[in-house]
Amino acid sequence: MANSIKFKLAVGVGLASLMLIFWNKGIGIEAFYPSDDLSNPTSPLLFILAGTIALVLLVPKTPVSILCGALYGWPLGTALMMAIALSAATINYCLGFYLFRSALETLT
Repeated sequence: MANSIKFKLAVGVGLASLMLIFWNKGIGIEAFYPSDDLSNPTSPLLFILAGTIALVLLVPKTPVSILCGALYGWPLGTALMMAIALSAATINYCLGFYLFRSALETLT
């Protein structure tokens, strides 16, 4: 039980520190808005990073998909969600296989 509380506290502190780093660098929520300037790919890349982090932290995929479609439309939104889902699944697999393998073996 104490490990669960420590994990939740660590996730909260990690997210708060990530928000402070973004705020300190001048990156606000407007950085995620799509722009008409196609030579600036930072908005989709930031959304891929934020969506991947959200899915790794076990946020449901449906709200992330809806937000992606609302911001970027269906063609680009679909491609972004496929990239987000693939990267989050890869990270979760690697976490389970390499870091949490011994804990998972004790459960089976």
